[in-house]
Amino acid sequence: MTGNGQHNTALRWGDSVRWFDARRRGLGMWAFALNRITGVLLMIYLLVHFVNISVLYLGETAWNQLMDLFRMPPFLIFDVALVLVLLYHGLNGIRLVILALDIGVAQQKRIFWGLMAFGTVVAVFTAFGLFRG
Repeated sequence: MTGNGQHNTALRWGDSVRWFDARRRGLGMWAFALNRITGVLLMIYLLVHFVNISVLYLGETAWNQLMDLFRMPPFLIFDVALVLVLLYHGLNGIRLVILALDIGVAQQKRIFWGLMAFGTVVAVFTAFGLFRG
């Protein structure tokens, strides 16, 4: 409280900078932050996807040219990144549902790393499939 009886709700500069300090953050905080970031990335992808689909209105030739562009290796790397983002966001979402059901709360780190290992295997097979085919 300040001298006039009002609460001082203003944050000091050090408080806001400290929030971004990655040290001493637990796995749960990292999982939370990465889940939010991947959610934003998926929303951005969805908007870009809608724009890409709108190329269909320009005709079959324009669509085929766009698809030829997307089959090039630099764009396939974006596809692999999309798979990684989808896997992380989805698998972490499954973990959160399991925890919300009060299942395995004591083993939440083990569940997280198990799901991430599964996601890594799926991502590797997907990457090989994208670049081979």
